[in-house]
Amino acid sequence: MCSNYHPIGHKELSFFDVPPIDDDIPTGDVYPGGGAPLIYRSGDSAPRASVLGTFGLLPVWAEEPGFAKRTYNARSETVAEKPSFRNAWRKRQLCIVPVSAFYEPCYETGKAVWWAIQRADGRPMALAALWERNTWGEGMPRWSFVVVKY
Repeated sequence: MCSNYHPIGHKELSFFDVPPIDDDIPTGDVYPGGGAPLIYRSGDSAPRASVLGTFGLLPVWAEEPGFAKRTYNARSETVAEKPSFRNAWRKRQLCIVPVSAFYEPCYETGKAVWWAIQRADGRPMALAALWERNTWGEGMPRWSFVVVKY
């Protein structure tokens, strides 16, 4: 699954009918450990909200933010059992990650050639994800997320 993608900007958040984020959304591609928007609901009847989070789930027991570089993808068939993801899964901390494109390697030539996967009409798309919230050092988002691969 993707280890990097291109997030949407402030303007494109309106596509998902969410209010803008107060924080600056980084420009350019996002890699594990980087910040990007996620869209969630705090309850079944709550409106959608958007926040800036770290790409790579930081479970409540993680001791340092660098852990996010190991937890940016979760397999749907094992997400309920893996220690890094099961708390968010059991609590139904579901979200979407709005992207304009994500990248996957193609090995047809024998070497990894990165292909951009995006909508033909150029509109944003959403990746399924889980979120966690924790307190980290200054300058780090409190939110983190993992993309769920199915």
